[in-house]
Amino acid sequence: MKTLVAYYSRTGTNRSVAEKLSEELGADLDEILDKKKRGGAIGWLGAGAAAYRQKMTEIETKIDPAQYDSIILCSPIWAGKITPPLRTYLAKRDLKGKKLAFVFVCGGGDSSGAIEELKKILPEVHLGKTLSLSTEDVKESRYQEKVEEFAKNLGGTRPDTG
Repeated sequence: MKTLVAYYSRTGTNRSVAEKLSEELGADLDEILDKKKRGGAIGWLGAGAAAYRQKMTEIETKIDPAQYDSIILCSPIWAGKITPPLRTYLAKRDLKGKKLAFVFVCGGGDSSGAIEELKKILPEVHLGKTLSLSTEDVKESRYQEKVEEFAKNLGGTRPDTG
């Protein structure tokens, strides 16, 4: 079973988590690049507003998820919502029949709003397991054990947990 870890990271925080998860699972790694510049304070404010308004954006990836059985998506949560790059990835890729799992990094570590949003966006897809990490845990390098445990709970490269 082929597994892909696809991630979006504005500041590099989610990149660290995705790299660790990819290593643990022996999975391929693909970055979801947002073509809109979101750097600095103004970019941060605009990013939160775009997420809150459930906007999409122009993205670029290198790997076609069609060739994978399982896909684990890593992304921050902005304003309690999924990011425009993740929203676009989910909308522009055919994920029916794929086994999905999600890792979210957010300020408070609460991903419940994003998970509810995903259920609405992907009603025909089984979401599988999710892992929520706080931004502080990642910045302070206290996330590795949680990622290792998450990878074990996925059953190797199988994020379908039923």
